[in-house]
Amino acid sequence: MVNLSERRKDVSGSVARKVGFNIILVLRKIGTPLLVVVFSLFVFSLEPRFLKLQNLANISHQIVPVGLIALGQTFVLISGGIDISTGSVIALSSVTTGVVFGISGGNIVLAVLAAIAIALCVGAFNSFLIAKLQLPDLIVTLSTMSIAMGFVLVVMGIVKRVFFISHPFLSLFGGKKVLGIPYSFLLLLFAFILGYMIYNYTKLGIYTKALGSNRVSASLVGIDIERYRIILYLFSSFLAGLGGIIITCRMAIVQPIIGGAMTMFLESIAAVIIGGTSLLGGVGTIQGTFVGVILMGFIGNSLNVLNINPNLQDVFRGSVLIFILFFDRMIHRFE
Repeated sequence: MVNLSERRKDVSGSVARKVGFNIILVLRKIGTPLLVVVFSLFVFSLEPRFLKLQNLANISHQIVPVGLIALGQTFVLISGGIDISTGSVIALSSVTTGVVFGISGGNIVLAVLAAIAIALCVGAFNSFLIAKLQLPDLIVTLSTMSIAMGFVLVVMGIVKRVFFISHPFLSLFGGKKVLGIPYSFLLLLFAFILGYMIYNYTKLGIYTKALGSNRVSASLVGIDIERYRIILYLFSSFLAGLGGIIITCRMAIVQPIIGGAMTMFLESIAAVIIGGTSLLGGVGTIQGTFVGVILMGFIGNSLNVLNINPNLQDVFRGSVLIFILFFDRMIHRFE
């Protein structure tokens, strides 16, 4: 009888462990999307207009710059690196777009090309120091962040003008919609789809994961580490430059946006981590980052919808992020 009782306990314990394991597996897959739904319903219960189509359209437009930075940051972090300079690049490219547009007499093509070029210059500088000279990426990108911000202030100090800019292209990505969806969000969606395809179906994606998992092994199997690290940092800066152009389209005025750019950088890092990308490299998904970006957008918008005191918004945002990261760690602690 004792043996039979013990067997029943073992069976019930085994079933409970199996059920618990299956629950954990489900939470690993839907944890972040579930947080988006729960958070949205919570804010909706306090303020019904939060989930109205107009507000959702506003959120989808607001998250575009952060989303573009986060997409590039995902590739860099998975490869085992980090790019802190993207916040400064987005500010520098935004100012470049507006200043060149104003000086050139409204040449939008020249303005966009100049913004992309300046962003790629920062990316090339980063990649040269990191990939070629083997300098620490954290220190290099922290330094270029400071340099880029300095250039922003220098340019604005030299120009000493306020450019109010207007052009069909700017209005197109500055909030214009098709079927209620902002064109800027469609651009972000296209970028993430392209990023998903690159990450999952090309050599660049495969090698990105290999670099982050074990750089020594990647080198031993013949992967050109320098080449692919250069590509990744250029890609990250390019997307940040694109984000700066979108900001200029939205604001229709040239200003440094230094504080806002740094906030966007921090939010992009949070979105990437919440989306499941490891700071140690080798682990992450593009779709996870996309959901993380949406969650960050919902959090930011909810602060305004709920009329949170501006002085307390950073406290509220930080508290929510800590809770989310704690939730994420609890889910993945059984891995």
